[in-house]
Amino acid sequence: MLMLQSLPIFWRRFFIVLTGTGLAQIIPLTAMPILTRLIPPAELGPYFIWLGVVTVLSVIFSLRLDVAVFNTRTPQELSDLLQTSVVGAVTLAGLAYAGLEIFSHLLPKKATQWNLNQWRIEALILAVIWSVNKGAQNAYIFGAHFRRQAAVRVIQAASVAVAQVAAAWAGWGVQGIILLQTLATGVIVLWNTIDIKRKFKLEFSLFNKEYLKNTFREHWRFPVISMPADTIGSFSGQLPIFLIGNRFGALPAGQFALTNKALATPMKLLAGSVLTVFKEEAARQYRETGQCRDAFTKTLNRLVLIGFLPFTGLFFFSGALFELVFGAEWREAGVYASILAPMFFMQFISSPLSYVFYITNKQFSDLVWQIILVSMTAGVFLVTENIVFAVKLYSLGYGLLYGIYLYMSYKYAKPKPR
Repeated sequence: MLMLQSLPIFWRRFFIVLTGTGLAQIIPLTAMPILTRLIPPAELGPYFIWLGVVTVLSVIFSLRLDVAVFNTRTPQELSDLLQTSVVGAVTLAGLAYAGLEIFSHLLPKKATQWNLNQWRIEALILAVIWSVNKGAQNAYIFGAHFRRQAAVRVIQAASVAVAQVAAAWAGWGVQGIILLQTLATGVIVLWNTIDIKRKFKLEFSLFNKEYLKNTFREHWRFPVISMPADTIGSFSGQLPIFLIGNRFGALPAGQFALTNKALATPMKLLAGSVLTVFKEEAARQYRETGQCRDAFTKTLNRLVLIGFLPFTGLFFFSGALFELVFGAEWREAGVYASILAPMFFMQFISSPLSYVFYITNKQFSDLVWQIILVSMTAGVFLVTENIVFAVKLYSLGYGLLYGIYLYMSYKYAKPKPR
């Protein structure tokens, strides 16, 4: 602890966030082997698909107003924003439920075929809770409460893991896992909201049109531009797996999926920890001076320093590493990892810094870039006939686009022209 206090403030915050994020990811991983022994694969498969649907819905329901937290200037504006995000999430969930009811009534066979009736209400409720949680987490960061934010993430992960294992141990199946997970997450997020209200001395009011109008007038770019852009970005990350499976078969798709998961998880852990600290530093600097170039360049240097050696090692040794860790049958995934290492390095240093797009309200540029990224990805895997050549083109195109992304972020981080 004394050693941590002697570090510069950026690195203190980075290690605090990294510890919290790391524990929040390790805890679910330790629970997973227990679940796989108590619940058969035939039941866990649909559960994982359900979680993916909830993840996408939570982005849509949030309207990306959780990101707009860093653009608020007063406690009242923060209070209005958080209340609007809750109203928006509940409203969209209600509309989604009504739409699914109509679809199930008009096309019952299709609804059954696509499993639209399975755990529908639970998915909508948990998506609302997750969308509210995004805003709560960012509120902690906005107020520089990094220790509290890290602690909350760990408590939330532990609560969900205990709830999942308890439901499986009691023999309640996937339905019980979903119900207890939703309940545990909801209780923690409710406590978060009360804690944030106390820490920021916020005054929450009953529903009225004024704070809705004021919030959407001030932050309209987030639901109109950022939310579609982030949805496209999430989709583009999964698109290669879909297209590889469709064109080259299930085996290459599985190899590529393992590569993506093995490289993306530690990368998101490190980059996400840097991003958490960069959000607060850059947003504060931009509010005070009209630019965040200093925070940008310092964070860029730190990202290069953190990522250079690991990704260089992956480029040269990933084949043997994947064979050692996952078995000889997964060596092809290591080949893909070697090809994709430069792309992941560019993504590692560019993604946290792209938060400048939100701070400077350049969401439309981000949307255009995301559309180009999806188009490039689809074109590469639809046109090429050789899987290895397709992965090489994908890595090259993705890396170049992330280089452009990095340049655009730096350009927007510079002082505003007079």
